[in-house]
Amino acid sequence: MAIVPQFRKATRVQCKLSCAIEGLSGSGKSGLALAMARTFANWDKIYAVDTENKSLDLFVENIMHTGERVPKDSLNVADLLPEDGYKPTHYEALRNAVLAAKGEVIIFDSLSHLWQYKGGILDMVNQKQAENGRYNKYTAWGDPEIVAEKNAIMSLVRHANIHTICTVRAKEKMEIVQGEDGKNIVQSLGEQQIMMPDFKYEPDLVLHMLKPGDYDDDTKTGSAPVVRVVKSRYRILRRDETYSMTPELLMQLKQYLEEGTNPEELLEMQRKDYIEGIKTYLDEHPNARVIWQALKDNAGLKDVKLNDMQLKDLKFLFNQVAAE
Repeated sequence: MAIVPQFRKATRVQCKLSCAIEGLSGSGKSGLALAMARTFANWDKIYAVDTENKSLDLFVENIMHTGERVPKDSLNVADLLPEDGYKPTHYEALRNAVLAAKGEVIIFDSLSHLWQYKGGILDMVNQKQAENGRYNKYTAWGDPEIVAEKNAIMSLVRHANIHTICTVRAKEKMEIVQGEDGKNIVQSLGEQQIMMPDFKYEPDLVLHMLKPGDYDDDTKTGSAPVVRVVKSRYRILRRDETYSMTPELLMQLKQYLEEGTNPEELLEMQRKDYIEGIKTYLDEHPNARVIWQALKDNAGLKDVKLNDMQLKDLKFLFNQVAAE
């Protein structure tokens, strides 16, 4: 039977922002997150989850580097506190409330808390091992509750109906090495995210803070935050390059997403990122290859080649094999 030729107009699909901003404490993550959010929406449509002891309140009535003052009673903030615990599903519940309120941008400041702070994932994994002697640091990640919470993290980073901006804390990693004189010295290995090992594969854009933004009220001029692009699936921002996040560049980013970026293409790019990440990890940790194969077998993926795996399986297995 002959087919009936049918054609459609090719089109680009609008996509919501998925961005993570990493940096040391005081490096300007929150300020850039607010300026970026304001580019994408009016203040009454911007919502934030604040885990930093009401740090976002400090920006109220201050002037951003864009020259705009943050109005009083404008930003919608929910405080997530230690007594609440930092389960990913707590963040998810707040995000869902924002969606119900027809919010257009959500800021998670910071997302690091759901990883290694009270009630976060690492805390939950340690509790599972203490409660169940059958669990070790690998198998505990397969506990149904841990899996559900880990999947909640993935859902937080992107959503089809809202722009998402996350801040992630970083710390300077140090190690003790032997110097040329034979004495031990402390050597910096650079900054490292306080976050799950595969988090960098989740957002479409990851920015590393180099310099915070500022505004001089006397001269009425602002200096834009300076960032290095750690990874980008957006063509206007290139990996490993340095950018000043001027109002003009933020507007270009908004226009780029509004012109249309196919979400399916971004997800396929993410799948390939995970494949390369797993290959790199196994090359750097050859002893983990046996563990990797065992994890594949347990997941019912014994004969599935790495390049053929689905994104959800890659995420799940990477987290298990890279468990600290």
